[in-house]
Amino acid sequence: MVTVSVGGGRRVRVLLVEGPGRAAEGSLARLRAVMASEIEMVRASDMTEALVRLEALPAIDVILLDPEAPGLTVLEAFGLLHQRTPQVPVVVLPGVACDHLAVAVQAVTRSAGGAAAAARGVAALLPKYLLNREHDVATLREALERQDFEPIARIGHNLRGNGVSFGIPEFSAMGERIEAAAQARRRSDLEEAIALLEARLRRILGR
Repeated sequence: MVTVSVGGGRRVRVLLVEGPGRAAEGSLARLRAVMASEIEMVRASDMTEALVRLEALPAIDVILLDPEAPGLTVLEAFGLLHQRTPQVPVVVLPGVACDHLAVAVQAVTRSAGGAAAAARGVAALLPKYLLNREHDVATLREALERQDFEPIARIGHNLRGNGVSFGIPEFSAMGERIEAAAQARRRSDLEEAIALLEARLRRILGR
């Protein structure tokens, strides 16, 4: 069992900003199983309620953001939450494995100052990161048209490594799929994976 505590031995307080489809419910159930009674889950059904919760409960240790949460795009919600509470890390939820969430919450509670600095750094870099991923999509399409699989595999490999770091674990999963398909020279799989990556980017950017 993962044992986590914060100042005074209190439980970790997690704010979940969730969507109507409750897509994150499975991951959260597994997270509770891993961390047992060490977390206190506070739920908000949209961004307005999330901001009210942040005002009423200032001792929030980490925010879990479901991209299905209504009101704003993921990028807008991430920016607003970070602006309101820059000391609290924000993790984008879908597809995050429970062990990754547990490690993230542990890191937050063990080093609040370091986690806050990391969150500020990620928030500052996220717009440029997403712009670079748009460039990646264009490069992937051009390379696939030429049937040049080496740069495709390289982009997939990089994406696999950096998606989770920016709170978008789906990018890591897509990167892994793109890298494997490029290594196997599976054009149809690559076309589908690139289309999914582009669609996810558009959704995050609200386009």
